[in-house]
This record gives sequence, C-alpha cells and structure tokens, in this order.
Amino acid sequence: MPTEFPNPAAWRVAPPHPQGLPRCDGEAPTPVLDLLDAAACAHGNRDAFIDGQERLSFADLAAHARAVAHRIASTVPHGGAVAAVLPYSPLGVATAFGCLASGRVTLALNAHDPSERLAQALAGAALVLHAEPGPQHLSFAEAGAAPAPPGWQPPPPGADAPAMVHFTSGSSGQPKGIVLSHLAVAARARAALASLRYAPGDRVMATSGPHVASGFSFLLAAVMGGATHLCASLPALGAGGILRLMQANPPDVTITNAALSRMLLGLPGGAAAFARVRLHRMGAMGLARNDWQAVAAALPRGCAISHTYASTEAQVVAEWQVPATPPPGPTLPAGWLTEGWRHALVDPTGNPVPAGMQGELVVSDRRIALGEWHAGAILPGRMRPDPQDPSRRIFRTGDVMRMGRDGLLSFVGRADRQINVNGVRIEPGEIEAVLREHPGVLAAAVVADAAGRPAAFVAMPGTTDAPALRTALAARTRAALPASMRPAAITVLLALPMMASGKIDLVALRRQASEG
Repeated sequence: MPTEFPNPAAWRVAPPHPQGLPRCDGEAPTPVLDLLDAAACAHGNRDAFIDGQERLSFADLAAHARAVAHRIASTVPHGGAVAAVLPYSPLGVATAFGCLASGRVTLALNAHDPSERLAQALAGAALVLHAEPGPQHLSFAEAGAAPAPPGWQPPPPGADAPAMVHFTSGSSGQPKGIVLSHLAVAARARAALASLRYAPGDRVMATSGPHVASGFSFLLAAVMGGATHLCASLPALGAGGILRLMQANPPDVTITNAALSRMLLGLPGGAAAFARVRLHRMGAMGLARNDWQAVAAALPRGCAISHTYASTEAQVVAEWQVPATPPPGPTLPAGWLTEGWRHALVDPTGNPVPAGMQGELVVSDRRIALGEWHAGAILPGRMRPDPQDPSRRIFRTGDVMRMGRDGLLSFVGRADRQINVNGVRIEPGEIEAVLREHPGVLAAAVVADAAGRPAAFVAMPGTTDAPALRTALAARTRAALPASMRPAAITVLLALPMMASGKIDLVALRRQASEG
C-alpha cells in the first residue's frame, strides 16, 4: 500500500469541460449582503421568491436578510453557531441568507424532519431560529423585525472560514453535519449560475430547499442572476401543489430528481406546465435511461436536459448536458469532471486503476468540505489535508466509477453500503440504529430493494408477535427518520442470514428485497 492514499501517481487534473462549463473556483466570495443589495437595486419590487402562499420581492429580501444578520451578529459571539430550522418558503430562504451573512456558522436544518432528529442536530448552537414563535427560539419575524443601523456591514469572514452545516445521513447512527466554507458556498452558487444560465426575469422551479447544499446554491444563484425562484416544497405542497405553482408561474428552468420529474409530467396538465422550460436539470448517482427517455419525451422540443453528479462534501464534481443520443447502457454517464478538479480512480490499496477499469473516485480541492460538525467542534471526518497542498482537502467519495476514453465518468456502484433514494444519499447504519432501539429486535439490516428504496430486515425472539413488532417499528421510524429514510418494507425474521465469517449476508437480503 502506498505511504499516501491515494498513491501520488494516481492524481490527474480535469481538463476544460468539453461543453464549455467554467471552473468557478478561484474567486473570493462576494459578501452576501452585497449580492442582495445589488439584486435589490437592479430588480426592486420584482418577485424574488414565490411559494403557494407567500411572495417576497428582491428589496424585501435584502432588508430582511440584513436585519437577521444584524440580530445574529449582536447576539451570537464570533465563532459561535446559529441553528435555523428552515421551511422551504420565501421567508425561510431570506432568513437563511441572513444567517450566512452574519458571519456565524449556520446549522441549516429541515423544518420537516422529526423533532427527535432536529434535537440531535441542534447541539452546539448558541441561537435557534424558527418560523414560529416559541420559548426556546427566535422566530424569523422577530429576527428580522428591527432594521440594521444605516451603513452596518458585518466583517467579511475569511474564504476558508466555516459557513454552513448541512446534515446528511450518518453511518454512526446519528445525522452527520457537513461543514462548508464560505468559498465552497460561493463557488457552488457561481457554478449553478453558469451552468443554468439564469437571466433577469427568468422563473426557476427547484424542489431542493435551503437546508440542502445544492438547494441553497440554486437559491443564491437565482438572486445573483435576477431570476424569480419558485419554492417548490414537496412536503409542504405535494406534487399537485407544485404543479399549480408552476401553472400560475410558468418556469423557464426546472430542477428536480427523476422520480418527481416523471410524476409532475404525468399529472393532468403536467406537460403543459413545462411548456416554456428551456433547461431541465436532474441529479442522480446513475440516471436510468428509461427515466431520461420518459422525461425527454414529455418535455418541450428543444429543451435541454442537464445531468449532474455531486455530493454535499464535494460539491458538483461532474456535469453534462445530455445529447439527443447518449452512449448506450441502462444508465447514463454522470458527466465530465468540472475543469480543474484534482481526481484519482483507485483500487482499495490506493493505487491507480488501468485505463477503462473501475475504481473509487477520490478528489482533492479547496472547495471540499472542511469536516464534520460535532456539537460545536469541526472534526476531519472523511476529509483530510492534501499532503501536496494543505489548502486542499482529500475526500474519498466511496463512489466506484469508470472513466471512458472521452473522459465521461460513469457510476458503477458503492465501495460501502450507502444507498441513494431519489438523489438523497442514505446510510443504512442510521436506520439500523433506530430499529435496534426496540427491545424486541435482536439484529437489524437495511439494504436497497429493486426500486432503490431502503428495505429493513429485523430478527426477533421466537415469542415475539411479528405483526405487532412490525407496526411498532414503522411508528418508530416515522418518529425518528425523515421520509426519504423510512423503510419501504420491514420484514421480521427469526434470524438474519449469516455468512461463514459470522457477518450478516447482505447479498441474500438484497436478493430477498428485490424479489419482494
């Protein structure tokens, strides 16, 4: 095994993107309030954000964010953290921008997550912002009630200072907070603006909210581009509500996953709601060809489809605009690497794989996450300094990829047990930890079923009432896990299949889950 992982000989640097996407990596981040003030000056009372009930102009967005930033900066000391329990709404977005502008670390939480999971993520926050008034937090309205003093501007944080913490599924059984720098947040928003080509007056529909790293970048990019953003929250509006929002405000750009794309286009009047869309963006680990075909057939003629490969830790690593006739295969390639990304495809020992062979993708860049949030402390987690340049961090993606002769990356699978549900990366260990809390569970394992959804298997004592246990576990997962992580099925067995090594036979369970 090499003394460094990966072997220094494995590193490559991505060349210019064949479709012309820019690097967007070296610029210092512009202060958020400066961006909002510029947008307010240019677009004034035009709508910046719309949802089913609320509208917020560019001018009101800038005013609210500045007031929130001042309130936080006056309350939370430098180096402290503020938690924002964010609904995907215009006021929620404006509050998230104010948190970022304050210069304090922002824990971006999903208002639709179960309260138990939210409580786990709040550790280390000096102040909690919430949409509704309450005794232990500050409401968004209260936070933005007092205007900031004329001319007030928070000190600009360093480019590599921690900015946002976005929570993902954790293999340890707890939510995992990924810490992004101000440079990373700004670079991802600039990259989104460049690839989506927003123009003033455009309308953009996106289904990822501000608690998601990608969703936050789309929101900030819309402000930078002068576009009106439709806050299309699936938990709040449902598919029918999103469709009605689009019908009332026909979008030019749409951003969602493949499953919801097909659902929206399949609803009565769905295709008509996409009639003026010029660009549709779908992110996935491996976009199924039949999903792409179904969406492409329903979108208006000439509409471009963009496909991205990304993670919270490593931003957008690869992207491409899918041609009319993509390469053959059941899944589409992930795309070409973003220009300048330092990368390696390696075997388990860290050595480079031969050309055309599959290997784990490892990346190194200054934009990679700073580490993981643990109750106020930032620990390296899966990120570590690059020995060849300490300003960069190395991240082992865990994604097994293959690179074609043309440079296109294709997703092959995972080097670990992580699964993906409609673009959301899920660690089975977090679901298993919740299941094992029940005293009637002897062992638990979670695998992906044929549709890619989490399927749970638990072992019970012979005297246990299996239907009652299944009902109790379903209730427990609803209380402790977000909707995307709840098992599609819970199978109760007297014992889980085991291998000769004494480990659970996950292959057998995947076969059983796929067979139903």
